Amino acid sequence: MTNPTAKPVPIIQTQADVNTINAARMIAAQFLPWWSPVIRQLKLDRNDDQPTMCVNSAGRVYYNLEFVRKLKAEPGLGAIAFCLLHEGMHMISNTHKRAAAVGADQDAQLAMLFNIASDMSINTILKQEAARSNCQYKIVIPEWVCLPEKFDLPPNLSAEEYYLRLLSMREKASGACDGAVRRNEDR
Repeated sequence: MTNPTAKPVPIIQTQADVNTINAARMIAAQFLPWWSPVIRQLKLDRNDDQPTMCVNSAGRVYYNLEFVRKLKAEPGLGAIAFCLLHEGMHMISNTHKRAAAVGADQDAQLAMLFNIASDMSINTILKQEAARSNCQYKIVIPEWVCLPEKFDLPPNLSAEEYYLRLLSMREKASGACDGAVRRNEDR
């Protein structure tokens, strides 16, 4: 009989896990070399309270180890590289400041909508780069990422434009990208 109050056994991070993350960082840096300085400067910290991966306004990326392991197993290192590029692009595009500029940092639901809007803008760029890249190292875009077509929206809009459109469709937006929503106190 199991003890219902027993805490789960923590997952131990191994050197192989660290090597996986470092290899994904190298793939990301080589895939888009002009962003490599940002990708290389991201501080990576394990935080299993995060469901996936997220970045705070200081450039610290928090990752869930189980999430990283699942990505490595399927679809592979290229998907982890995609996530690192994605988080780096939040830094490059000043997502946190832009959310504050439109007042989306004042309410949890608005913050989530702006994050989804930013994700769509960022993921569209990465999808287009992946389609035209001739780099030997490839990123893999996981099927669960937020893309405008999930909302019947056009590609290539800014986060602010997507945000305004998402405000009018809050119900659909709140559940459409659950797998990609990152939660962080600084976001």
